[in-house]
Amino acid sequence: MNNNFISAITVYNNQLYVGGNFSTTSGSSLNYIAKWNGTSWDSVGAGTNYFINTLTVYNGSLYAGGGFDSAGGNLVNHIAKWDGTNWNPVGSGTNSTIRALYVYNGDLYAGGNFDSAGSMPANSIAKWNSPVGIEEVSSSNYINIFPNPSTGEINFSFNDNADKSTLSIVNILGEEVFIKTLSASEHRNFQLSQKFASRVYTVILKTADKMNTKKLCIE
Repeated sequence: MNNNFISAITVYNNQLYVGGNFSTTSGSSLNYIAKWNGTSWDSVGAGTNYFINTLTVYNGSLYAGGGFDSAGGNLVNHIAKWDGTNWNPVGSGTNSTIRALYVYNGDLYAGGNFDSAGSMPANSIAKWNSPVGIEEVSSSNYINIFPNPSTGEINFSFNDNADKSTLSIVNILGEEVFIKTLSASEHRNFQLSQKFASRVYTVILKTADKMNTKKLCIE
């Protein structure tokens, strides 16, 4: 690769794909994404018009997220999918950069700098609900966190009466740093003493019929 950097690597259809902020290799145009054929790097269609931050495979297609708004010549707004032949939009995309794509419980999630996804309000995280589109992951008063920002022990309380729920904490790269199935008593009040690096996280509470999120800041 010439110039700049690779930020994402994945395997799709038994081939290695990389994405990042690069445009050429050995004089060949690649446009921010390339696949390795065992001997050399090949282009992936016409690529994108700006950098790629993240790649993942979901439902038989390769998904890319980043700072681009065009892939294969199509308007895509920061997220696109490659079906092995063509680039396609993913709904109407987001209104700003996608930093992470992650598949969780059979759904595709996007995280980044956006506040709108699929023309709906979305506070930096959204779920792709094919074929309906990108939808907001509900951010509400169901989750209470104290203190927030936190420097150590974190206390959670949740404003519903679910018998069972799953609490997870996700970093800006879309990686789960904590997950726990909560009992009915823990669902009402839960205390966490685990140490986390100083940064902003997304707390996700999933019950049988809903999912809610809230930002957590660790100082």
